[in-house]
Amino acid sequence: MFVTLKKDYLGHRAGAMLDILEEPIVKSLVEQGIAEATQGDPYGPLMAKAMEATIASATATHDK
Repeated sequence: MFVTLKKDYLGHRAGAMLDILEEPIVKSLVEQGIAEATQGDPYGPLMAKAMEATIASATATHDK
């Protein structure tokens, strides 16, 4: 589950997004006000954009 830090935590700055697999840890961080749960997959749109750029580059190279 992804969380966004509201405070610095274990060397990570406030505002950082972390992927924490253990749900009890996420729950504890949220309850303590250290983090808030981030809905969805924040990497999905970035990966889609990178893939589109890669395909466009490969197509442009192939078309030369």
